[in-house]
Amino acid sequence: MTNTQSFQLTFIHQFGALKRVERAGWALHGVPESESVADHVFRVASMALLLAPKAGLNVEKCLALALVHDLAESVIGDITPHDGVSPEDKSKRERVALTALLSEEHPRLLALREEYEARATPEAQFVYQLDTLEAVIQAQEYMKNYPEVNLSEFFERARPCITHPILVELFNEVAGN
Repeated sequence: MTNTQSFQLTFIHQFGALKRVERAGWALHGVPESESVADHVFRVASMALLLAPKAGLNVEKCLALALVHDLAESVIGDITPHDGVSPEDKSKRERVALTALLSEEHPRLLALREEYEARATPEAQFVYQLDTLEAVIQAQEYMKNYPEVNLSEFFERARPCITHPILVELFNEVAGN
């Protein structure tokens, strides 16, 4: 096995590690058996596949951004706003983790994550909003299944972040507006 093949296998395992990282926000709110980060990434990518063409965006780019947007969590875990970590520090931790993981063999993937983080392109802005909308959809599903759990803060936090007309329409439908 070459070094490149070995690195590729290591990288594939790293993506697989997301299946074992629980979405911390749901756990903090008392949601039993909450989704993994991989579950979340899968739906964000599925939403990109479905909605990017309607938005006139590059579907392949949106899919790539969706797949890498939370990869750092396979190394550092899922950091939430309740963890007392500033958004800047969270971003720095993610960048350090991904640079160590990706820079030599997969600079393209690191560049995609940086593009997502900076919201540097229409695709990155769209996928960021998909990421936010997916959390709202998941919150709605959890609230339906666990009416005793209050997840309204996910809707409140998401509302100003979702600006693309297609996604605003979906948000309003999910939020019951």
